[in-house]
This record gives sequence, C-alpha cells and structure tokens, in this order.
Amino acid sequence: MFRYILSLTFLALLVSCQNNTNQSVAKYYEDGRARPTVALVPVVDSTSFHYPWSLSEEFSSMIANLVNQKKTLYMPSEGVTSFELSYDKNLFDSDLSWIKKEFSTHEFVVLVEFLNHEKVPLMKRDTPIYELSANLEMCVRVRIVDLRKQKPQIVLQEKITDSFFFSKNLLPVDYQQVTWGMEEYDSTPLATAHMQIAEELVGRINDYILLAKSR
Repeated sequence: MFRYILSLTFLALLVSCQNNTNQSVAKYYEDGRARPTVALVPVVDSTSFHYPWSLSEEFSSMIANLVNQKKTLYMPSEGVTSFELSYDKNLFDSDLSWIKKEFSTHEFVVLVEFLNHEKVPLMKRDTPIYELSANLEMCVRVRIVDLRKQKPQIVLQEKITDSFFFSKNLLPVDYQQVTWGMEEYDSTPLATAHMQIAEELVGRINDYILLAKSR
C-alpha cells in the first residue's frame, strides 16, 4: 500500500514538473530570450450583431488562437483575460492609469473594439434585395499599450476596415442553426470574413509588439 501511495505521489510530481516545463518553454524562445508577455482584454462589441452567439467571444477566441499560432508572443494559459469592463469605462480614453493597475504582471495589453459589422447589398435596379450580392463591411479599433515603464505608453492605435464579398450564387446559410462553435460554421462565408479581418489585426498586433520589444 505504501509503495502504491509513493508511486502516485511520484507520478503527480512528475506531471507537475512537466506542466511547469511546458509553460516555461512557451514563455521563452529557443535561445532563452523571453517572449513579450501580452494580455488580451475581451473584445468590446459595439456593433448591431444579431446572431445566436457573442461576436465578442468569437473574436476574442480567434485573436488569442492566431497569436498563439505565431509563437512569437506569450499569453498566459487562459489566453483572453477575465477582466470585466464596467459600463462607464472607455477602453480608448486618454486615462491609461487603470491599465497599469489591472495588468501589472504583463508587458503589453491589447484592447480591441468591433465598431462595424454590416452587410450592405450591392444595389441593382429592379432586383429584389434578397437576390442581391452584398459586401460585409467590418471595422475594428485596436490599441496596444506598453506597460514596461512607469507610465503606460500607446504603441499602436488605429482602425482597421475590411470588406468581404457575399455572392448571391452561394447557398444561403441559416446562422440561427449553423453557429460559431460548430464544425459546419468554420467553412461558412461569415467565418471566412471574420478570419480575414482577424488575421490582418493579429499581424498588426504581432509586428508592433515585437518592434516595441526590440527598442
């Protein structure tokens, strides 16, 4: 019995050591340099997105996954932070002091707001609107804050716009039935459009943080 308990204890210690090792490897490059430590605040959805799921949750998850795939920045294991935005808080106001308090263990904080998500029909004379092709017009605002010094500094702040063409020849997708999180959703035009602007956004995030880190 003693040997059995001892074996379980050893196994638990071994697993713990492996987890710690994996986490430390993720935090450092192969040459031993530390990756920039980044916090991603949950995306703010300021659009009129009317679907059965949260655009904020979808886009936050997508950004975190794309950042991790690049393997150049380090996000803690939870990816998106658990920070909850109060109703009176504007992520993009001039006051940066709260960011330093909330994210003292991080070097950089990424703030994203989805400003526009609108399907605009390409108008043609005498054509019913449901038969028209359309563009999905999207706009996101991003701010990257550098917390390495005593006073937080804005590394990047810009709006990114994108447009995705929806052909009338495509079979319509019922997004009340095919929702984010389902395997079928990943191949839909909406998922492709979201991935398109997310990849552009993550490219900016990655490049600007690495540039700031090198200075």
